[in-house]
Amino acid sequence: MIGSGRSGSTLFVRALNAHPELQFFAETHFVVARLWADIWDNHSWLRSQQKLLRRFEPGDGNRFEIPADVLDAAHRRAAAGVRALFGELMEVDRTKAAWGFKEIWNGNSAVAQVPWHLYQAVFPGARWVHLVRDPFAFARSSAGWNGVPLTMRLLREELRHWVQVVTWSRLLRDEGAYHEIRYEDLAADPKACLAPVLASVGLDWHERCAQACSRRTKASRSSFTPRRQVERAQLEGEVTTKAEALTLARELIGKPEGG
Repeated sequence: MIGSGRSGSTLFVRALNAHPELQFFAETHFVVARLWADIWDNHSWLRSQQKLLRRFEPGDGNRFEIPADVLDAAHRRAAAGVRALFGELMEVDRTKAAWGFKEIWNGNSAVAQVPWHLYQAVFPGARWVHLVRDPFAFARSSAGWNGVPLTMRLLREELRHWVQVVTWSRLLRDEGAYHEIRYEDLAADPKACLAPVLASVGLDWHERCAQACSRRTKASRSSFTPRRQVERAQLEGEVTTKAEALTLARELIGKPEGG
């Protein structure tokens, strides 16, 4: 599951974990990316091995290139190794029909911008669920969660991060096995949103998922309320000056209260 925090990810995890044939984990804080960086991004171990096998002299280092077929095979081994280690770390229950985890905030320049091809290499059969929330509801919830006033300056910063994460997550739309769910729709009709996700891994809908969604999710800590009402047009103008990002925000903005 991908997307921004404060967008219903706890509700999503709770709902899927309620399914008797599915195991779903919370945030891993990019442990897969960190493992991959140590094992593959810095694959000096492979260069050393290949130099030894091919009997290259020390002075030949700059001219040495690993053959493509050897590199591809090592890449697959590295991916399988990271996948196996991740499974051991998370204690994946192999009796379950499917399992998953959430990797929120990827694409936010203040947190991480890990390329999706890394995850695709480690988990080639993964289904991606992008959970997205009305940007202004997200910003309000984020401020409340951190116990700070939602000032106009903070609003601009939160909306900038929201645009980054949504844009980054949507890079997966053309890769297949991608579902995009609005938090507001998930809260209103869990079955309509989750049944297609479950079907994509060969599972039927289970009423326990709906029951899990009926329990209250931890609310934001702040009781802060703005001293003045900000017009919706002004809020939209704070998202960004880029037309593409403004269109993205308008697409996902819910209806104002009262219509």
